Amino acid sequence: SLKELILTRNQFIEFPDATRFIKQLHFLDLSNNKLAKLPDTIGQLKQLERLSLHNNQLNTIPKEISQLKQLRRLSIGDNNLTYLPIEIGEMHTLKYLYLSGTNIDTIPEELNQLTNLYIVKTRKKS
Repeated sequence: SLKELILTRNQFIEFPDATRFIKQLHFLDLSNNKLAKLPDTIGQLKQLERLSLHNNQLNTIPKEISQLKQLRRLSIGDNNLTYLPIEIGEMHTLKYLYLSGTNIDTIPEELNQLTNLYIVKTRKKS
């Protein structure tokens, strides 16, 4: 079964709906597209360990992302984000969170609950 799906630089403006049917996916790379939002169904990718969404046009991250209990790496830098959902504090396996190039001013206190988290990059978008 498909474990990795790399869909970079495809000019996607919507999240490819078919990806939610690939339940065994471990790595999904949708970086360098034009995604403005993620569907709530992102939480259905239960086996996902790495999710790359950097360099899109995301304004928000749905709270359902917290359903990705296997996720270790989340790259959401270089987007139009101004906040993170507090539910991100429920992602106890998260080790790497890339936020560089966003407009996030405050990191939710809930991130303190992520004992495995060892990198948070927070260069503001210019």
